Amino acid sequence: MPFKSKAQVRACYAKQDPDWDCDEWASETDFRHLKNPKDEDSIYREWRELVNMTARELQDFAGSDLGKKAGLSREEASRQGIRSGQDSAKAIIRMKHKHKSDWTATDWDWARRQIAFIKRMRGVRGHLFDKKGEPTRKLLALLIWGHNPL
Repeated sequence: MPFKSKAQVRACYAKQDPDWDCDEWASETDFRHLKNPKDEDSIYREWRELVNMTARELQDFAGSDLGKKAGLSREEASRQGIRSGQDSAKAIIRMKHKHKSDWTATDWDWARRQIAFIKRMRGVRGHLFDKKGEPTRKLLALLIWGHNPL
């Protein structure tokens, strides 16, 4: 019987029950796929802080003229071997409609990518608006990835 969580592993060894074969169960467990709730909690907290737009706000922005210009197209992103902002926006909207306990491995992967992108893009030099008051690529990229810095 493989373990289903790291907490289950700790509990097994802590109990020291002679009827439980913790070593055998550990040998049957693929530890790479065990979820660590603490890690997920911190990832989710950071994601909620950085992806600060609601699903509706993001959907409205993505459907707007500016939103259609934001980020790379799926084809451009594919040529560069990266995920597009449009795909990220769709993932965020989907994820915002789910409870975190219902997130899939793909959702957690998206959350990590979104956190990394937003942090990276916030650190990029440059203004959010150009001299004419128009949004820059930096602002549009942040918005399509669910972060409103304003």
